[in-house]
Amino acid sequence: MGLIKAIATLINAFPILAKLLGQLNDAIKEKNARERYEEKTDRIDDAINTAISSGVSADSIEFRGSDVETSRIQSSSESSTTFHKGSAE
Repeated sequence: MGLIKAIATLINAFPILAKLLGQLNDAIKEKNARERYEEKTDRIDDAINTAISSGVSADSIEFRGSDVETSRIQSSSESSTTFHKGSAE
């Protein structure tokens, strides 16, 4: 606990130190985020290249799920707007 108190005292005594530590923290976060982003884009590129090399094309992709049913909302030729007052109970 003494080390934390000493760091807090230094930061209070030298505000520029707090700013530098904040900038260092931001730089580390940005570097980590950039690395994660690059890893994700590399995985996406690999997946696309694998799909292309296996002969998959946009023309051969089909939906393999269940059939989409028609809407269950009933339509009517008449439309009306009504306002229902709420109950205080």
